[in-house]
Amino acid sequence: MSATEAPFDHAETVVEEQLVTRKFALTKIGRGDWLLPSNDGQTLWRLTEYHEDGSASVGNDGKNWRPLRGVFWQTAKFTGRLVHDPGLLPDDFLDWGHWEVWETGLLKRKYAVEAVLNRG
Repeated sequence: MSATEAPFDHAETVVEEQLVTRKFALTKIGRGDWLLPSNDGQTLWRLTEYHEDGSASVGNDGKNWRPLRGVFWQTAKFTGRLVHDPGLLPDDFLDWGHWEVWETGLLKRKYAVEAVLNRG
């Protein structure tokens, strides 16, 4: 190896090939409410924070149910059409009738981002 060669050139190249360059960034639309387009621009994801007050329960064996409390994140996929419509107000676009919930119970926004990135 010459003095100008780095000892880990190959490893750095492999890591660079594994990185995915994001074309789009998260866009905040409100407190605990974010949009994230997929890299291919074909899917729009919504990441939202929600609060569980204990009225829902969780349990893994059907016997040991316990109240669910805390702040969680969910992911939702936009099911409407993304077309320019002068009559479409922002509230119409954000109406939950245009969104299909995919995952809930995520403990951090980071996990919600990872969940949608893993879907493509």
